Amino acid sequence: MENDILPSKRLSGIKPSDMRKLFEIAKIYRAQGREIIDFGLGDINIPLSKHVIKGINDALNSGKNKYGSNAGELPLRSKLADISNLYHDTRLTFENVLVTCGSLEGLYDIAMAYINPGDEVLIVEPEFPYFGYQVLLAGGIPIQIPLTKNTDFMVTPEMVLDKITPKTKALLINYPNNPTGAIIEKKYFEKIVNICEEHNIILISDEAYEKMVYDGLSHPSALDYNYANTLVVNSASKSLCMTGLRVGYTISNSIELLKPVMQVHQYNTAHASINNQYGLLNGLNHYEEIIDNSLSVLQKRRDLIYDSWKNIPGVVFPKPNATFYLYPNVKNTGMNSTKFCNFALDHGIVITPGTAFCFDNSNDGGNFHVRVAYGMVNENEIIKASELLQDALSSII
Repeated sequence: MENDILPSKRLSGIKPSDMRKLFEIAKIYRAQGREIIDFGLGDINIPLSKHVIKGINDALNSGKNKYGSNAGELPLRSKLADISNLYHDTRLTFENVLVTCGSLEGLYDIAMAYINPGDEVLIVEPEFPYFGYQVLLAGGIPIQIPLTKNTDFMVTPEMVLDKITPKTKALLINYPNNPTGAIIEKKYFEKIVNICEEHNIILISDEAYEKMVYDGLSHPSALDYNYANTLVVNSASKSLCMTGLRVGYTISNSIELLKPVMQVHQYNTAHASINNQYGLLNGLNHYEEIIDNSLSVLQKRRDLIYDSWKNIPGVVFPKPNATFYLYPNVKNTGMNSTKFCNFALDHGIVITPGTAFCFDNSNDGGNFHVRVAYGMVNENEIIKASELLQDALSSII
């Protein structure tokens, strides 16, 4: 007898991930013995810092394997507040910080804490697509603000104002941006904060790539502006190369604004891994050293992939200022993003269609863009992939 129990109606708008589809096909190819160069996964193959490892081992050896605080270990929350106070114009304490199982859990906690059925949430895209679906699960309505090359993939105050209605509850921005590698100028950021304040909108700023900025550039944080209705989501995954260890954090200038997020969090998980929290804590004691090492490696890769991939026929992209992604436009190849990714995969190269980073592709979205992640490849693979694509495309363009 078939199961006639239906899933929740909340799942009706949740579509399968374009990203996951390609990853599964790549797994099959590997199992068949085919050589695959993987530019798909947003991960980093830089070895975990000895300082993070020491923090984890010390925690294990000292018996820190019991349940901990739901909001995160107090020494870590205090350290994260101190880091914020050091780099930003804040006066935070541990009470302004919530530790989560990665930044995605922080975004989910926020959606469940603040989004009511019918609320509109403005989402800059392309961006890492999960928050749009989390808004849907909360009963809200995601409203896209499409970014284009015309503004160097920066959201402008005018773009935000154009989308605000009486139903607007929150604005999510993601800078440095995944997948474009763009950063936002301070003059834009400040005006956007002022708009949120004027319209009483919650500003949610995903700053997971905050420290991954190249060429001596800097990137503003939403915390710099002391707007009370601000929630900043961040992570140890990228800046400290702790992707699989799943430690993130949410910070707010307002303890009161963070309290409902903590209230959801206590029923969402027990807490992030205690040992990994202490790994992050010790890593933060050597913060600049770890970040400088990562940036040194990734900037060399950024320069190499830019210099070699710009010769691929029909592929056009700016030099990214941050993250470890290229976001090429492939329209001149005669293919859309999905066809181009399948074409690349046929030649042993995994990249991700831009559609995977857009909740709604009716605005062109990522239809003619792809994301190329260079965090998990070496120099030889970057050059080889460039040569393979140049040869393959030269014969059809």
